[in-house]
Amino acid sequence: METQKITVSMEHDGERIDTFVSNMCDNISRSLAQSLMKEEKILLDGKPVKVSTKVHENQVVDIPLQTEKNIDETLIAEDIPIDIIYEDE
Repeated sequence: METQKITVSMEHDGERIDTFVSNMCDNISRSLAQSLMKEEKILLDGKPVKVSTKVHENQVVDIPLQTEKNIDETLIAEDIPIDIIYEDE
């Protein structure tokens, strides 16, 4: 799985990791970040972390580039003819 590596700057020092990830990535909400952390897909310095973990300057956060939300956005609806067998009046 491809990941994006983000180094924590001084202005984000002491911020919760779920808040940090949602602030740095437009396509990841805080709740999605929490879910990804529980699935151990977001790493801090190469290790899985708890949602409440605070990030510190110069630590590296690995964030997956392809999340389930991104995958759903690539799905395209298709018009399929359906025969109606029964219909209420």
